Amino acid sequence: MKIYKYILVLVAAMSAMTSCNYLDKEPDTELTLDMVFDDKVRMEGWLAYVYSGLPDPLWGYLNKYGCATLADDVKPSYLWHQWGWDCNMRAVGVWATNTSWSGDVWANMPKKIREAKVFMENVHAIESDDVYQSDVDNMKLECRALIAYYYWWFLYWYGPCPFDPESPSVPTSTPIDELKYGQKPWDTIVDWIDQELKEVGDALPVEYTQGERTFGRINRFFCYCTRARMLLFSASPLVNGNPMYYDHVNKEGEKLFPQSYDETKWQRALEANKAVIDLAEDYGYELYKVYNDDGTIDPFMSLLGGSTTPFDPQRGNNREVLFARPSTSYQNWVAFSTPHGYRGNGGLCVTQSLVDAFAMSNGVYPFDPLAGDYEGDYYEIDSKGYKTIPVINPEAVAAGYSETEFSTAPEYRTTKWGGSRDIRDDGTAMITDVNTFKMYVNREPRFYLTVKYNEMWYVPAQRKCCFYNSAYLNSGETFQDLVGHTSIDNDGTHDAPACGYLLNKSVNPGDDNKNGSFSYQQGKFYGLTEFYLNYVECLNKLHPGDPDILKYLNLIRERAGVPKYTWGAAGENEIKVGSDQETMDRLIKRERRVELCAADTDIRFSDLRRWMLMEKVCEAQDYYHGGMNFTGTKRSTDKNDPRAFYVRTANGLPRVWKPEYYWMPIFQTEIDKNENLVQLPFWEEVASDGAE
Repeated sequence: MKIYKYILVLVAAMSAMTSCNYLDKEPDTELTLDMVFDDKVRMEGWLAYVYSGLPDPLWGYLNKYGCATLADDVKPSYLWHQWGWDCNMRAVGVWATNTSWSGDVWANMPKKIREAKVFMENVHAIESDDVYQSDVDNMKLECRALIAYYYWWFLYWYGPCPFDPESPSVPTSTPIDELKYGQKPWDTIVDWIDQELKEVGDALPVEYTQGERTFGRINRFFCYCTRARMLLFSASPLVNGNPMYYDHVNKEGEKLFPQSYDETKWQRALEANKAVIDLAEDYGYELYKVYNDDGTIDPFMSLLGGSTTPFDPQRGNNREVLFARPSTSYQNWVAFSTPHGYRGNGGLCVTQSLVDAFAMSNGVYPFDPLAGDYEGDYYEIDSKGYKTIPVINPEAVAAGYSETEFSTAPEYRTTKWGGSRDIRDDGTAMITDVNTFKMYVNREPRFYLTVKYNEMWYVPAQRKCCFYNSAYLNSGETFQDLVGHTSIDNDGTHDAPACGYLLNKSVNPGDDNKNGSFSYQQGKFYGLTEFYLNYVECLNKLHPGDPDILKYLNLIRERAGVPKYTWGAAGENEIKVGSDQETMDRLIKRERRVELCAADTDIRFSDLRRWMLMEKVCEAQDYYHGGMNFTGTKRSTDKNDPRAFYVRTANGLPRVWKPEYYWMPIFQTEIDKNENLVQLPFWEEVASDGAE
């Protein structure tokens, strides 16, 4: 059998599983399967191609799949759509059944599944090249796990999808009519993936012992984590008896979505997520922590290390990371988080709603997290139905929060955080400088590790960020008196922070885009805090008041440097909260928002989908998705002055969310080619030009 030349090129280019010497060679024009699988380098290259369908945890979720843009944490510059950011167009409602998508899961996942099957059918021992039967058996298990993951990724985006896991690989000569599969029910696919990942995971090693050569290969954690995440999604309101989908059937008349609520799905999710935690604890995995000289946790360095220190034992041994890819598009991540005035593409914004979500350093939230079923419920609604100025929590005001004042002195805390302007010999470092807007003063450590705000110290440039808009300066004016320098980070273009904030999450403070100096970064695929939070969400759903809820929430909060929760009398560094299900559900959602934000860009999008909160969160033009005044030039909070920077402003185009957007539509060309397919719910009512 001849193999398509494009596959050979990809196999060679994407092999990260073996030595790279052969990458300098021209691929053969034509190869047979025997020629591939009789050669160790080519065989491992094929396996690497199968692996290449795994998303890049930073850049892939942000740009290729668009998870971040469609949620409410991160807001890329809208005008970047002209450079391939098609997710930006979807965020404002430019979305139809013929809209191109860089993620293209419908086309890519079947390819990866087929190539995995071809590999399993043809791989064999090559003892002369140190490939033994035990290696072959392990590689087949890896392929089984990848097939299960790719079916999950297919299901995640398109809902019930074509599904035939037991069939062999399909020869390229197969008549097209034999390839016209229809969709199978949601539960049928989930149940198979669940069983497959459990069986394969139990057969795979938890860790490999061959260093860099095996770093990033599928292991037991990958299988356990994937099934735990999937089962949580499957238990959630979007697909657990959602009446929106009762009438959605395939061409055989089978109901494709679950028809009634099933509480046992929460039990399955609970057990799967606890299995991840138990496995982690058995093998010594724990939250990454750095300690001060006095023995207390340094939350700044702990949080930074948890997100940027590699798991790879050769480079860091961060045992908070449960599974990681050997590399990620970190330089792109840094470039788009770097201020424009320091040769960055500084338009990767943080939304005002994420800024609002972080607590004060004493654990009090600026806006009441119990005000509704999601964070935006603490906003007031104007006459047009837009969310406007939120109602500030009086306890936060008592802790120093203000939207009309600036700090009169710098704030120091016990830390060696490298993002500080001033790290002192006494073990303290400056967190905020004098004249900092009080919205940003005395906030919890996760805030500073996530958000670059106006006049924040920027380490690589050894100066403050300047997000005042130079395009609106009067003749002869500069920002010298405000920020102490004349560099400009907001020239009013597409590479300026439209919300008045840039992303700071998962960026080492010293990494320098201008001079091309970057630390090594892996692609963290699964981390321990996600599964702590998954577990407590399930536990609160089934067993409110179970002590494990506080146990795992407080492990996260203690490392983050915020007071722990208690259901009894509050002691030192504790906050008393209600143990009832509703209260804890809202607090757990808030904790997920700030702990798993931004860099974990797929998680927030997934949460909002499965909770069915997208209509509330991603609709209209309002202050929730906005930020500070993009055209502002003054350090002022005067709402009557159009040049005042520190005024909440509804920046950008109106957001749009419709019921059909919960699932990607099948491209109309695919529907036209395969009469056995049915379009996703509500999309059949959308014309190809996007009109209804």
